[in-house]
Amino acid sequence: MYFPIYLLLVFLILYVSTPQTGGARNKAFYIYPSEFKDDMMAMIRQGRVWPTVFTPVKNPENADFTIKVVPRKQMDSMLITPEKVEYYPNTKKRIHFSYTVNGQHIYIDEENWRNGVLESGLSVKDYRQYVLFHEIGHVLGYGHQPCLTKKCPIMYQMTRGPPTGYGQEGVELGPVDVKGLKLLKRL
Repeated sequence: MYFPIYLLLVFLILYVSTPQTGGARNKAFYIYPSEFKDDMMAMIRQGRVWPTVFTPVKNPENADFTIKVVPRKQMDSMLITPEKVEYYPNTKKRIHFSYTVNGQHIYIDEENWRNGVLESGLSVKDYRQYVLFHEIGHVLGYGHQPCLTKKCPIMYQMTRGPPTGYGQEGVELGPVDVKGLKLLKRL
C-alpha cells in the first residue's frame, strides 16, 4: 500500500504554514490598571515571542501572573535594599528597572512605559514591547542573556542600554529559540 504523494505534499504544506505550539504552555494573566490593558493586550496578541498561549482573565485570583504598571515613586519604594540602586556608567542618572517578583508579578515602571528609555536606543513602541516580553520571559523562568550581535536578545537588559559595539539594531522581538536560553535557578 502506498501513500499518494500529493496528499503528503498537502500535509507538509499545511504543517509548515501552521504555527506550531509544540511544548507550548498556557498561561493566564491579568493586567492593571485598566488604562494600559488595551495596548498590552494588543502586543501580547500580535507578538509571537514566546512559545506560549497567553489567556487574559477577568480576576487576578485566576491568573498565573499579573502585569502592573506602577508609578515610579511607588517602584522606588518597592526596592528591597538601597544597594540595588544602579546608575548609568559615568553619570549620576539612576537606572529605573521594571522587574518580576516570584515569577508571578510583573511590575513595569510607568515613566519608562509612557516615555521609553533613551539609553536603550529603542523607540517608545519598541521599548514597550521589549519590556513586556522581557518580563514575561522571567515569568516563564528565563534569566538574562548577553548581547553579542547587532540585535540584542529579548532577555538582554536593554534598559541599561546596549553594550558598546553591539545592539545597534535594537532588540529581537521575533520568536525566541528557547533551547538556547538558560532557565533561572529558583530556590
